[in-house]
Amino acid sequence: MNPFLLLGFALVAMASLDYDQYDDQWWHENNDRELRKVLNIKRREWKAKNILLLIGDGYGNTERTASRIFQGQQRGEQGEYNELEMEKLLPYTGFLKTFSHDFQVPDSAPTAFAIYSGVKTKSDTFGYSGADLGGLGECDEISGDALPTMADFAKQAGKKVGLATNVRVTHATPGALYAKVPERDWEAAVPEDQTCDYQDIATQLLLSEVIDVALGGGARSFAPSGTRSLFNTTDSARTDDRDIIQEWQDKGGVFVSDRQSLLSLEPTDQRVLGLFADSAMQYAHEYDGSEPTLMEIANKALDLVEGAEEGYFLMIEGALIDWGGHDTNPFVTYSDADHFDQTIKSLVDRIDLDETLVIATSDHGMAALITGYPENGNPICGYSKYVDYTPVQATIVYGAGPGFNQSDQAPPNNTNENFEPHGYYYPSALYDKVGWGRHGGDDVWVMANGPMAHLFTGVRMQTYISWVMQYASCTGHFEGENCEIAKSEKKDDDFPWVAVILPAAIVATIIGVGVIAIMSKIYDKRNN
Repeated sequence: MNPFLLLGFALVAMASLDYDQYDDQWWHENNDRELRKVLNIKRREWKAKNILLLIGDGYGNTERTASRIFQGQQRGEQGEYNELEMEKLLPYTGFLKTFSHDFQVPDSAPTAFAIYSGVKTKSDTFGYSGADLGGLGECDEISGDALPTMADFAKQAGKKVGLATNVRVTHATPGALYAKVPERDWEAAVPEDQTCDYQDIATQLLLSEVIDVALGGGARSFAPSGTRSLFNTTDSARTDDRDIIQEWQDKGGVFVSDRQSLLSLEPTDQRVLGLFADSAMQYAHEYDGSEPTLMEIANKALDLVEGAEEGYFLMIEGALIDWGGHDTNPFVTYSDADHFDQTIKSLVDRIDLDETLVIATSDHGMAALITGYPENGNPICGYSKYVDYTPVQATIVYGAGPGFNQSDQAPPNNTNENFEPHGYYYPSALYDKVGWGRHGGDDVWVMANGPMAHLFTGVRMQTYISWVMQYASCTGHFEGENCEIAKSEKKDDDFPWVAVILPAAIVATIIGVGVIAIMSKIYDKRNN
């Protein structure tokens, strides 16, 4: 069904929503429910066998808040009172500082590398400490060694390692997990003027000894130069004659490129590469069944790694949240954010939280605001009726983008609905010569559950995620004798003996003493 028609149905449903039900009694009861939830959060202070890392690219605080409202409104509910699935499932929370080694506002390359490695690097790069890099793309100016990531640490511990993303598997967030380059754009080729012995990111994935499963888009980086890419939407991005897909199969790897082949794929000891688009995969609101969804590739990636005896490390990226933000299109952004949230639920519902540390976060936010004093129930993708602006004030505005100084920023006839079907850009404060929205430099959220999830609290550096993952899994800097929690591994029987058995024993003793006293009196009476 047309997503904009669904939006119309939701608007009709919202018109009849009753906000007066939220009286003081409701709030008291809700506060008590929230308090009891927190008091009953299970704290798991033992080693994690598995780590599931979920990254919403460009899914900052504004995007998460707006997508929460959007999700509720799409269901015909009061969006302001909605709870995201991740908010229900991942109770330990904190904030992370996202700046890179050299920029206050980062891109996805250094933020992803900070999450994986525990070290901040320069923007547009990954694989090295920012202190060891020279100019962008200048490989002969690198003064230090390449640094390991959580993928390396997990593989050294005998775990399976996988990734799934709905953009190119060579893109910044997935690429930073396994590749080492002084320029993130080297996805398919290294510039001819570079004299260093570096390989492009697609080739590094082929040769990687740590990645067991890689699912996503980006086939254009794997086809020989001078040919059309796998899905015939563009030419190959490579400058050499290498057929990386064929080489993958020649090395014994499994390759799939369609939805049915993916869904029917059984767990295997062979490495698996799945490419389902030449560049990015379909946006959530465009799904037509011709490609797998993010939820499907994420769950298949879990199928392929979860049987490993020593556990797994799996990274899932909801990347098109970011791309929707760059397009300054809230409807696209929040539709993909909703699907990312449902993907998180589908994964968490499958796993054992006593064995798996689950971490959800964003690499950075976008330069977007919720503004204009809209009333409760107002469509989050619409405009605010409260403030009399001409042109009218959209609820979502951007710091930069194609909507700068646009004279027709309101939909025709002042209808309060999504702008995009009518070809109108959302307003932006500044002109951007590229014509897209920009990243934000604000702190981002982190949510977690499972072993050692309680360590996510307060305001930390983004690099802190890597340290918690290593600590919780006794890998990397905390392997072997450095593992402080080895003695705290979960016992087979995790029954709360002290909390349950001790009180029960006391009660039983009291009852027993009472029964003995009564029987003694009966005996005395019979013998007198």
